[in-house]
Amino acid sequence: TIFRLDNMPQVAIGVWDASDRINRTYYIVASKTLALSKNQPAMGLKLHAGLGSGETGEGPLHGLFGGIEFAPFSSALVQVEYDAENVNAAFRFSPTSWLSADVASIDGDFGWGLSAQSTF
Repeated sequence: TIFRLDNMPQVAIGVWDASDRINRTYYIVASKTLALSKNQPAMGLKLHAGLGSGETGEGPLHGLFGGIEFAPFSSALVQVEYDAENVNAAFRFSPTSWLSADVASIDGDFGWGLSAQSTF
């Protein structure tokens, strides 16, 4: 079978800066996970490629953009992206299912954060 839904990329359509405080940008992005091993499919690469159009004709997500994610082990994620202006990189460590810590370089600036989440 050539056409199988489980082989299709995920597609998202969205708006960045919907309130138009900086530069409202409409975009479409496709994502595809590539398993590096049949024994551990979660430890693979996830590729993202998209196209956006900003109202001012410039800015993040205006034009071609893309990224790659890699999970070196189950509680970590390495991300690198090109947002049509800058190359950004991040490392996320999740010691539990509800807590994560992030360090990143975004537009040349260093950032870090902690996130907690819960389900109801």
